[in-house]
Amino acid sequence: MKRRIDNVPKILLGYDGSEEGKKAVDFATDLGVKFGAPVDVVTVLNIPVSPEAYIGVEGRVEVSVLSSEAYSGAEEEWEREVNKAMDSAVQKLRSNGLRTEGKILDQTNVAVALASEAEKGAYDILVIKSRGYERVRNLVRGSVTKGIVSGSKTNVLIVR
Repeated sequence: MKRRIDNVPKILLGYDGSEEGKKAVDFATDLGVKFGAPVDVVTVLNIPVSPEAYIGVEGRVEVSVLSSEAYSGAEEEWEREVNKAMDSAVQKLRSNGLRTEGKILDQTNVAVALASEAEKGAYDILVIKSRGYERVRNLVRGSVTKGIVSGSKTNVLIVR
């Protein structure tokens, strides 16, 4: 059973830099301001463990095998993008007067990483977006949102 929130809630925002994710940042910001609550941000750096990477292209999923050099360059680019997304979310929260900390997790399973972080940090609410970059990818790997909702012991607020 999920916990009841009796005091100022402790909020964790799961953020990936997507347009849907930006809506979650806006909602978490409003929630934090309304309740005077801190909002921490967590982003999962989900880098494939091998040079084989799934790359989504306009409604289909393609498998691309990258050379070691190209993989290294892609990995650095992913890390830059994740850091940029994290900095953007933290800046937005701070500019609205909220206490916030940002954390980047290096995990392969995004749903498990977010649910675990919410539980470890004793957060009252985990704010997430409803869908990510691609719907087709969800057919192949399963929905991150569904995984969080079914596996989390923390209250989950889904922003659409």
